[in-house]
Amino acid sequence: MSRGGSDGVRSTLGRTMHVKVDGGINALSSSRDSSQVVVAGRSVFKIFHIEDLGFQERIDLRVGRITLKYSCNDVMWHPHKDELLATGATNGNVIIWDLNKIKGNKMDITFSDHKRTVNKVCFHPSESNLLLSGSQGGSMKCFDLRTEKCEMTFQGGNDSVRDLQFSPYQYFIFAATSDNGNIQLWDYRRKDKFLHQFMAHNGPAFGLDWHPEEKQWLATCGRDRIIKVWRWDERQLHEEYTVFTIASVARVKWRPEKKYHIASCSQVVDQSVCVWDIRRSYMPFAVFEEHNDVVSGILWRQDPHIFLSGGKDSMLYQHVFKDAKRPSARANPVGVSMSIFGDLCHAFTGGKSTVKSSANNYPATRLPFSWRRSTEVPEMFRQYESTLMVHELQETNKYSDQFCEMAKHYQLTGRPFAELCEHNAKVAHGLGAYQVAQTWNMLRLFYSDSRAPSRMYSKPMSSISDTSNKPSDTEKTPDAPMATNHDRPSFSQQPSTTDPTAESTAGGQTDDNDSVISDSELPFNKQRHRSQEGPGDEPREFWEYTEHDDAEDMEEHGYSAGVGMGMNENWTLPTEAFQQRQEIIDRPPSPDQTQDRARADSPSSQLVDLDSDVPGTQLLTAPSTNPSVTNQFIDFQFCIKFAPIILEMLEYYADQGDVQTSVSIIVVLGDRIQKEINLDTQEHWFMSYIDLLSRFKLWCIATEIVKLSNHPNVGMLNQQSTTIHTKCNRCNKQLDKVSWACSSGKCTSLTNTCSVCHLPVKGLYAWCQGCSHGGHIEHMKEWLEKNPMCPTGCGHYCEYT
Repeated sequence: MSRGGSDGVRSTLGRTMHVKVDGGINALSSSRDSSQVVVAGRSVFKIFHIEDLGFQERIDLRVGRITLKYSCNDVMWHPHKDELLATGATNGNVIIWDLNKIKGNKMDITFSDHKRTVNKVCFHPSESNLLLSGSQGGSMKCFDLRTEKCEMTFQGGNDSVRDLQFSPYQYFIFAATSDNGNIQLWDYRRKDKFLHQFMAHNGPAFGLDWHPEEKQWLATCGRDRIIKVWRWDERQLHEEYTVFTIASVARVKWRPEKKYHIASCSQVVDQSVCVWDIRRSYMPFAVFEEHNDVVSGILWRQDPHIFLSGGKDSMLYQHVFKDAKRPSARANPVGVSMSIFGDLCHAFTGGKSTVKSSANNYPATRLPFSWRRSTEVPEMFRQYESTLMVHELQETNKYSDQFCEMAKHYQLTGRPFAELCEHNAKVAHGLGAYQVAQTWNMLRLFYSDSRAPSRMYSKPMSSISDTSNKPSDTEKTPDAPMATNHDRPSFSQQPSTTDPTAESTAGGQTDDNDSVISDSELPFNKQRHRSQEGPGDEPREFWEYTEHDDAEDMEEHGYSAGVGMGMNENWTLPTEAFQQRQEIIDRPPSPDQTQDRARADSPSSQLVDLDSDVPGTQLLTAPSTNPSVTNQFIDFQFCIKFAPIILEMLEYYADQGDVQTSVSIIVVLGDRIQKEINLDTQEHWFMSYIDLLSRFKLWCIATEIVKLSNHPNVGMLNQQSTTIHTKCNRCNKQLDKVSWACSSGKCTSLTNTCSVCHLPVKGLYAWCQGCSHGGHIEHMKEWLEKNPMCPTGCGHYCEYT
């Protein structure tokens, strides 16, 4: 690693200066001696003279009748003739401009061979009469200025050509980049086919530049935010260096006299010009931040410490290296990181460290790695040494094991809410996370159906059948019905759907549905009275009873405690204590009412705050309330009541670093709590948990979390990087179109043919890990059921498992 120091800036009269032009700049080019610069765009086409104190406008080439010919995408000054310029217009014209013309219009030659926008024009570095251009239609044309005709057309494909350039050291070779990410190398003596084509970028490739000193180096850039340096050995390109940027790169330009330095500008987001040392791929060597919009062109002058840039902000700048910002000087010289297993890594500047481990569970393990200056490093870098210390954790890391076990055994969907909470609580308790287990239990209490009784009495089916044929007490003593404890109005029994005029039996038994009839609904002569006292018993008031009475009555009538919960799991609290004589139906809403506004006499208007401690302020419902609607109102109030507590609890776990618990609770609660949490906070928690799962190689669980998340940014993770390109097993080229045939021009062979039927495998492919032969999965299965050896005859004993 190298740290930016003094880069040998020599004294120069140049200074940072700028000038504002009439419109956004698309391209710029300088004269042979770099004393003049031409800027071109859709609404600007001017030549400036570069002086010590600033830019001086020399010629405005937009004169006369303005047409689309003046709308320029690219411009280039002739390398040998200062009076000639070439531009590529948006209407497909390639125009030669002669500055020696006396009259106002300097347009000299117009080539109209392209049918679509021209993206790039380039003069041959040594052959002064050859001009090359590339268009949006994917074609490249070579023009001869002597004949004023298009001599050759190169068709590399249907994708638009973004950039092209002649090699400065190989007379007949030029390179081109296109929207499909490919690099094509051409010999302009052969127009029917390119020499080589390589996939350089994952997405459109926007620019390229040949190295001015290294004959075989070629730099490319693209939308994938990567700058790549390739070495061409006349057979294929080898990737030498890779630079990672923060945004898609539009242009790259090698710095003269500096072998490893290259300048770049972004197409979006980043408005600065970065100069990179390709040996340090993650941090720029120098940054220039004068522009207020994206930079569209970079041009080095003859001095390696001065360059020009133009941007969409209509500004032309001259930058001087002494005014550059050095990110390495402001970078943090210390780094600390901890692995998922608790090992601690410490990187710092300097060769020796006096820091000793103070914790008992970390040994003083020192594993230094140093980067020293080599003879090839130029004088712009001073000696720089880094040390890396690794401290291994001696104790057994319980947290990582606990994290993995919880992730594997947690259930987040597929079962009722109460069962999910109960299961997850058992998992956490079994792993020693008692606080987390208690949290799951509390969630079950908070959000489960709180209207269900914790204890109820039910009559076993066998008892009912046994007592169905016995004569009732009413039949025995019809004139004096006996009142027992069962005659009390029970709020834990469901209302009957039978005739409300049915009479109650003396023992408190009703019809088959166990409906309860109030005294007011019975005839006067059949209303229930006190229990009959036996001899010597004290008379008791009406409704007075003891636990002994409960036990006797339950035993007498066949009831048992705690059985009802299992017999009637869907039991709910009835909305009415007594059976109604007839069903009361709510009136339909009037046409002027909306869904969000309740009537004054609607059930929702009678809901009272549950937090009130005053007696009589409990949840009230109207007699005509629909039970399902009442349940929704109750759930809604419970969500409002406990939401602040749940939010505080989730933030507590996240602050403690336990995003696993926070994310799991969010997934289980679903809409009960997700609407109360900020989307950015949810995304941060989900991304952190998914990253931890990925680091522990729990890929399937991470995918399940992504699928269960309702956050749009998290859900997009399953839609990215879902395609894997294989390579040809003969020429090692990437298979872009189909996976069973190579589309390379020289190979064109079928890949991975079946060893049994010798046809290409287009579906599932099974192969032996011993001999690497395989084929269709059904063919291999049938073959190995009868033959133990490989069907190719290689002699290997294959086994199908």
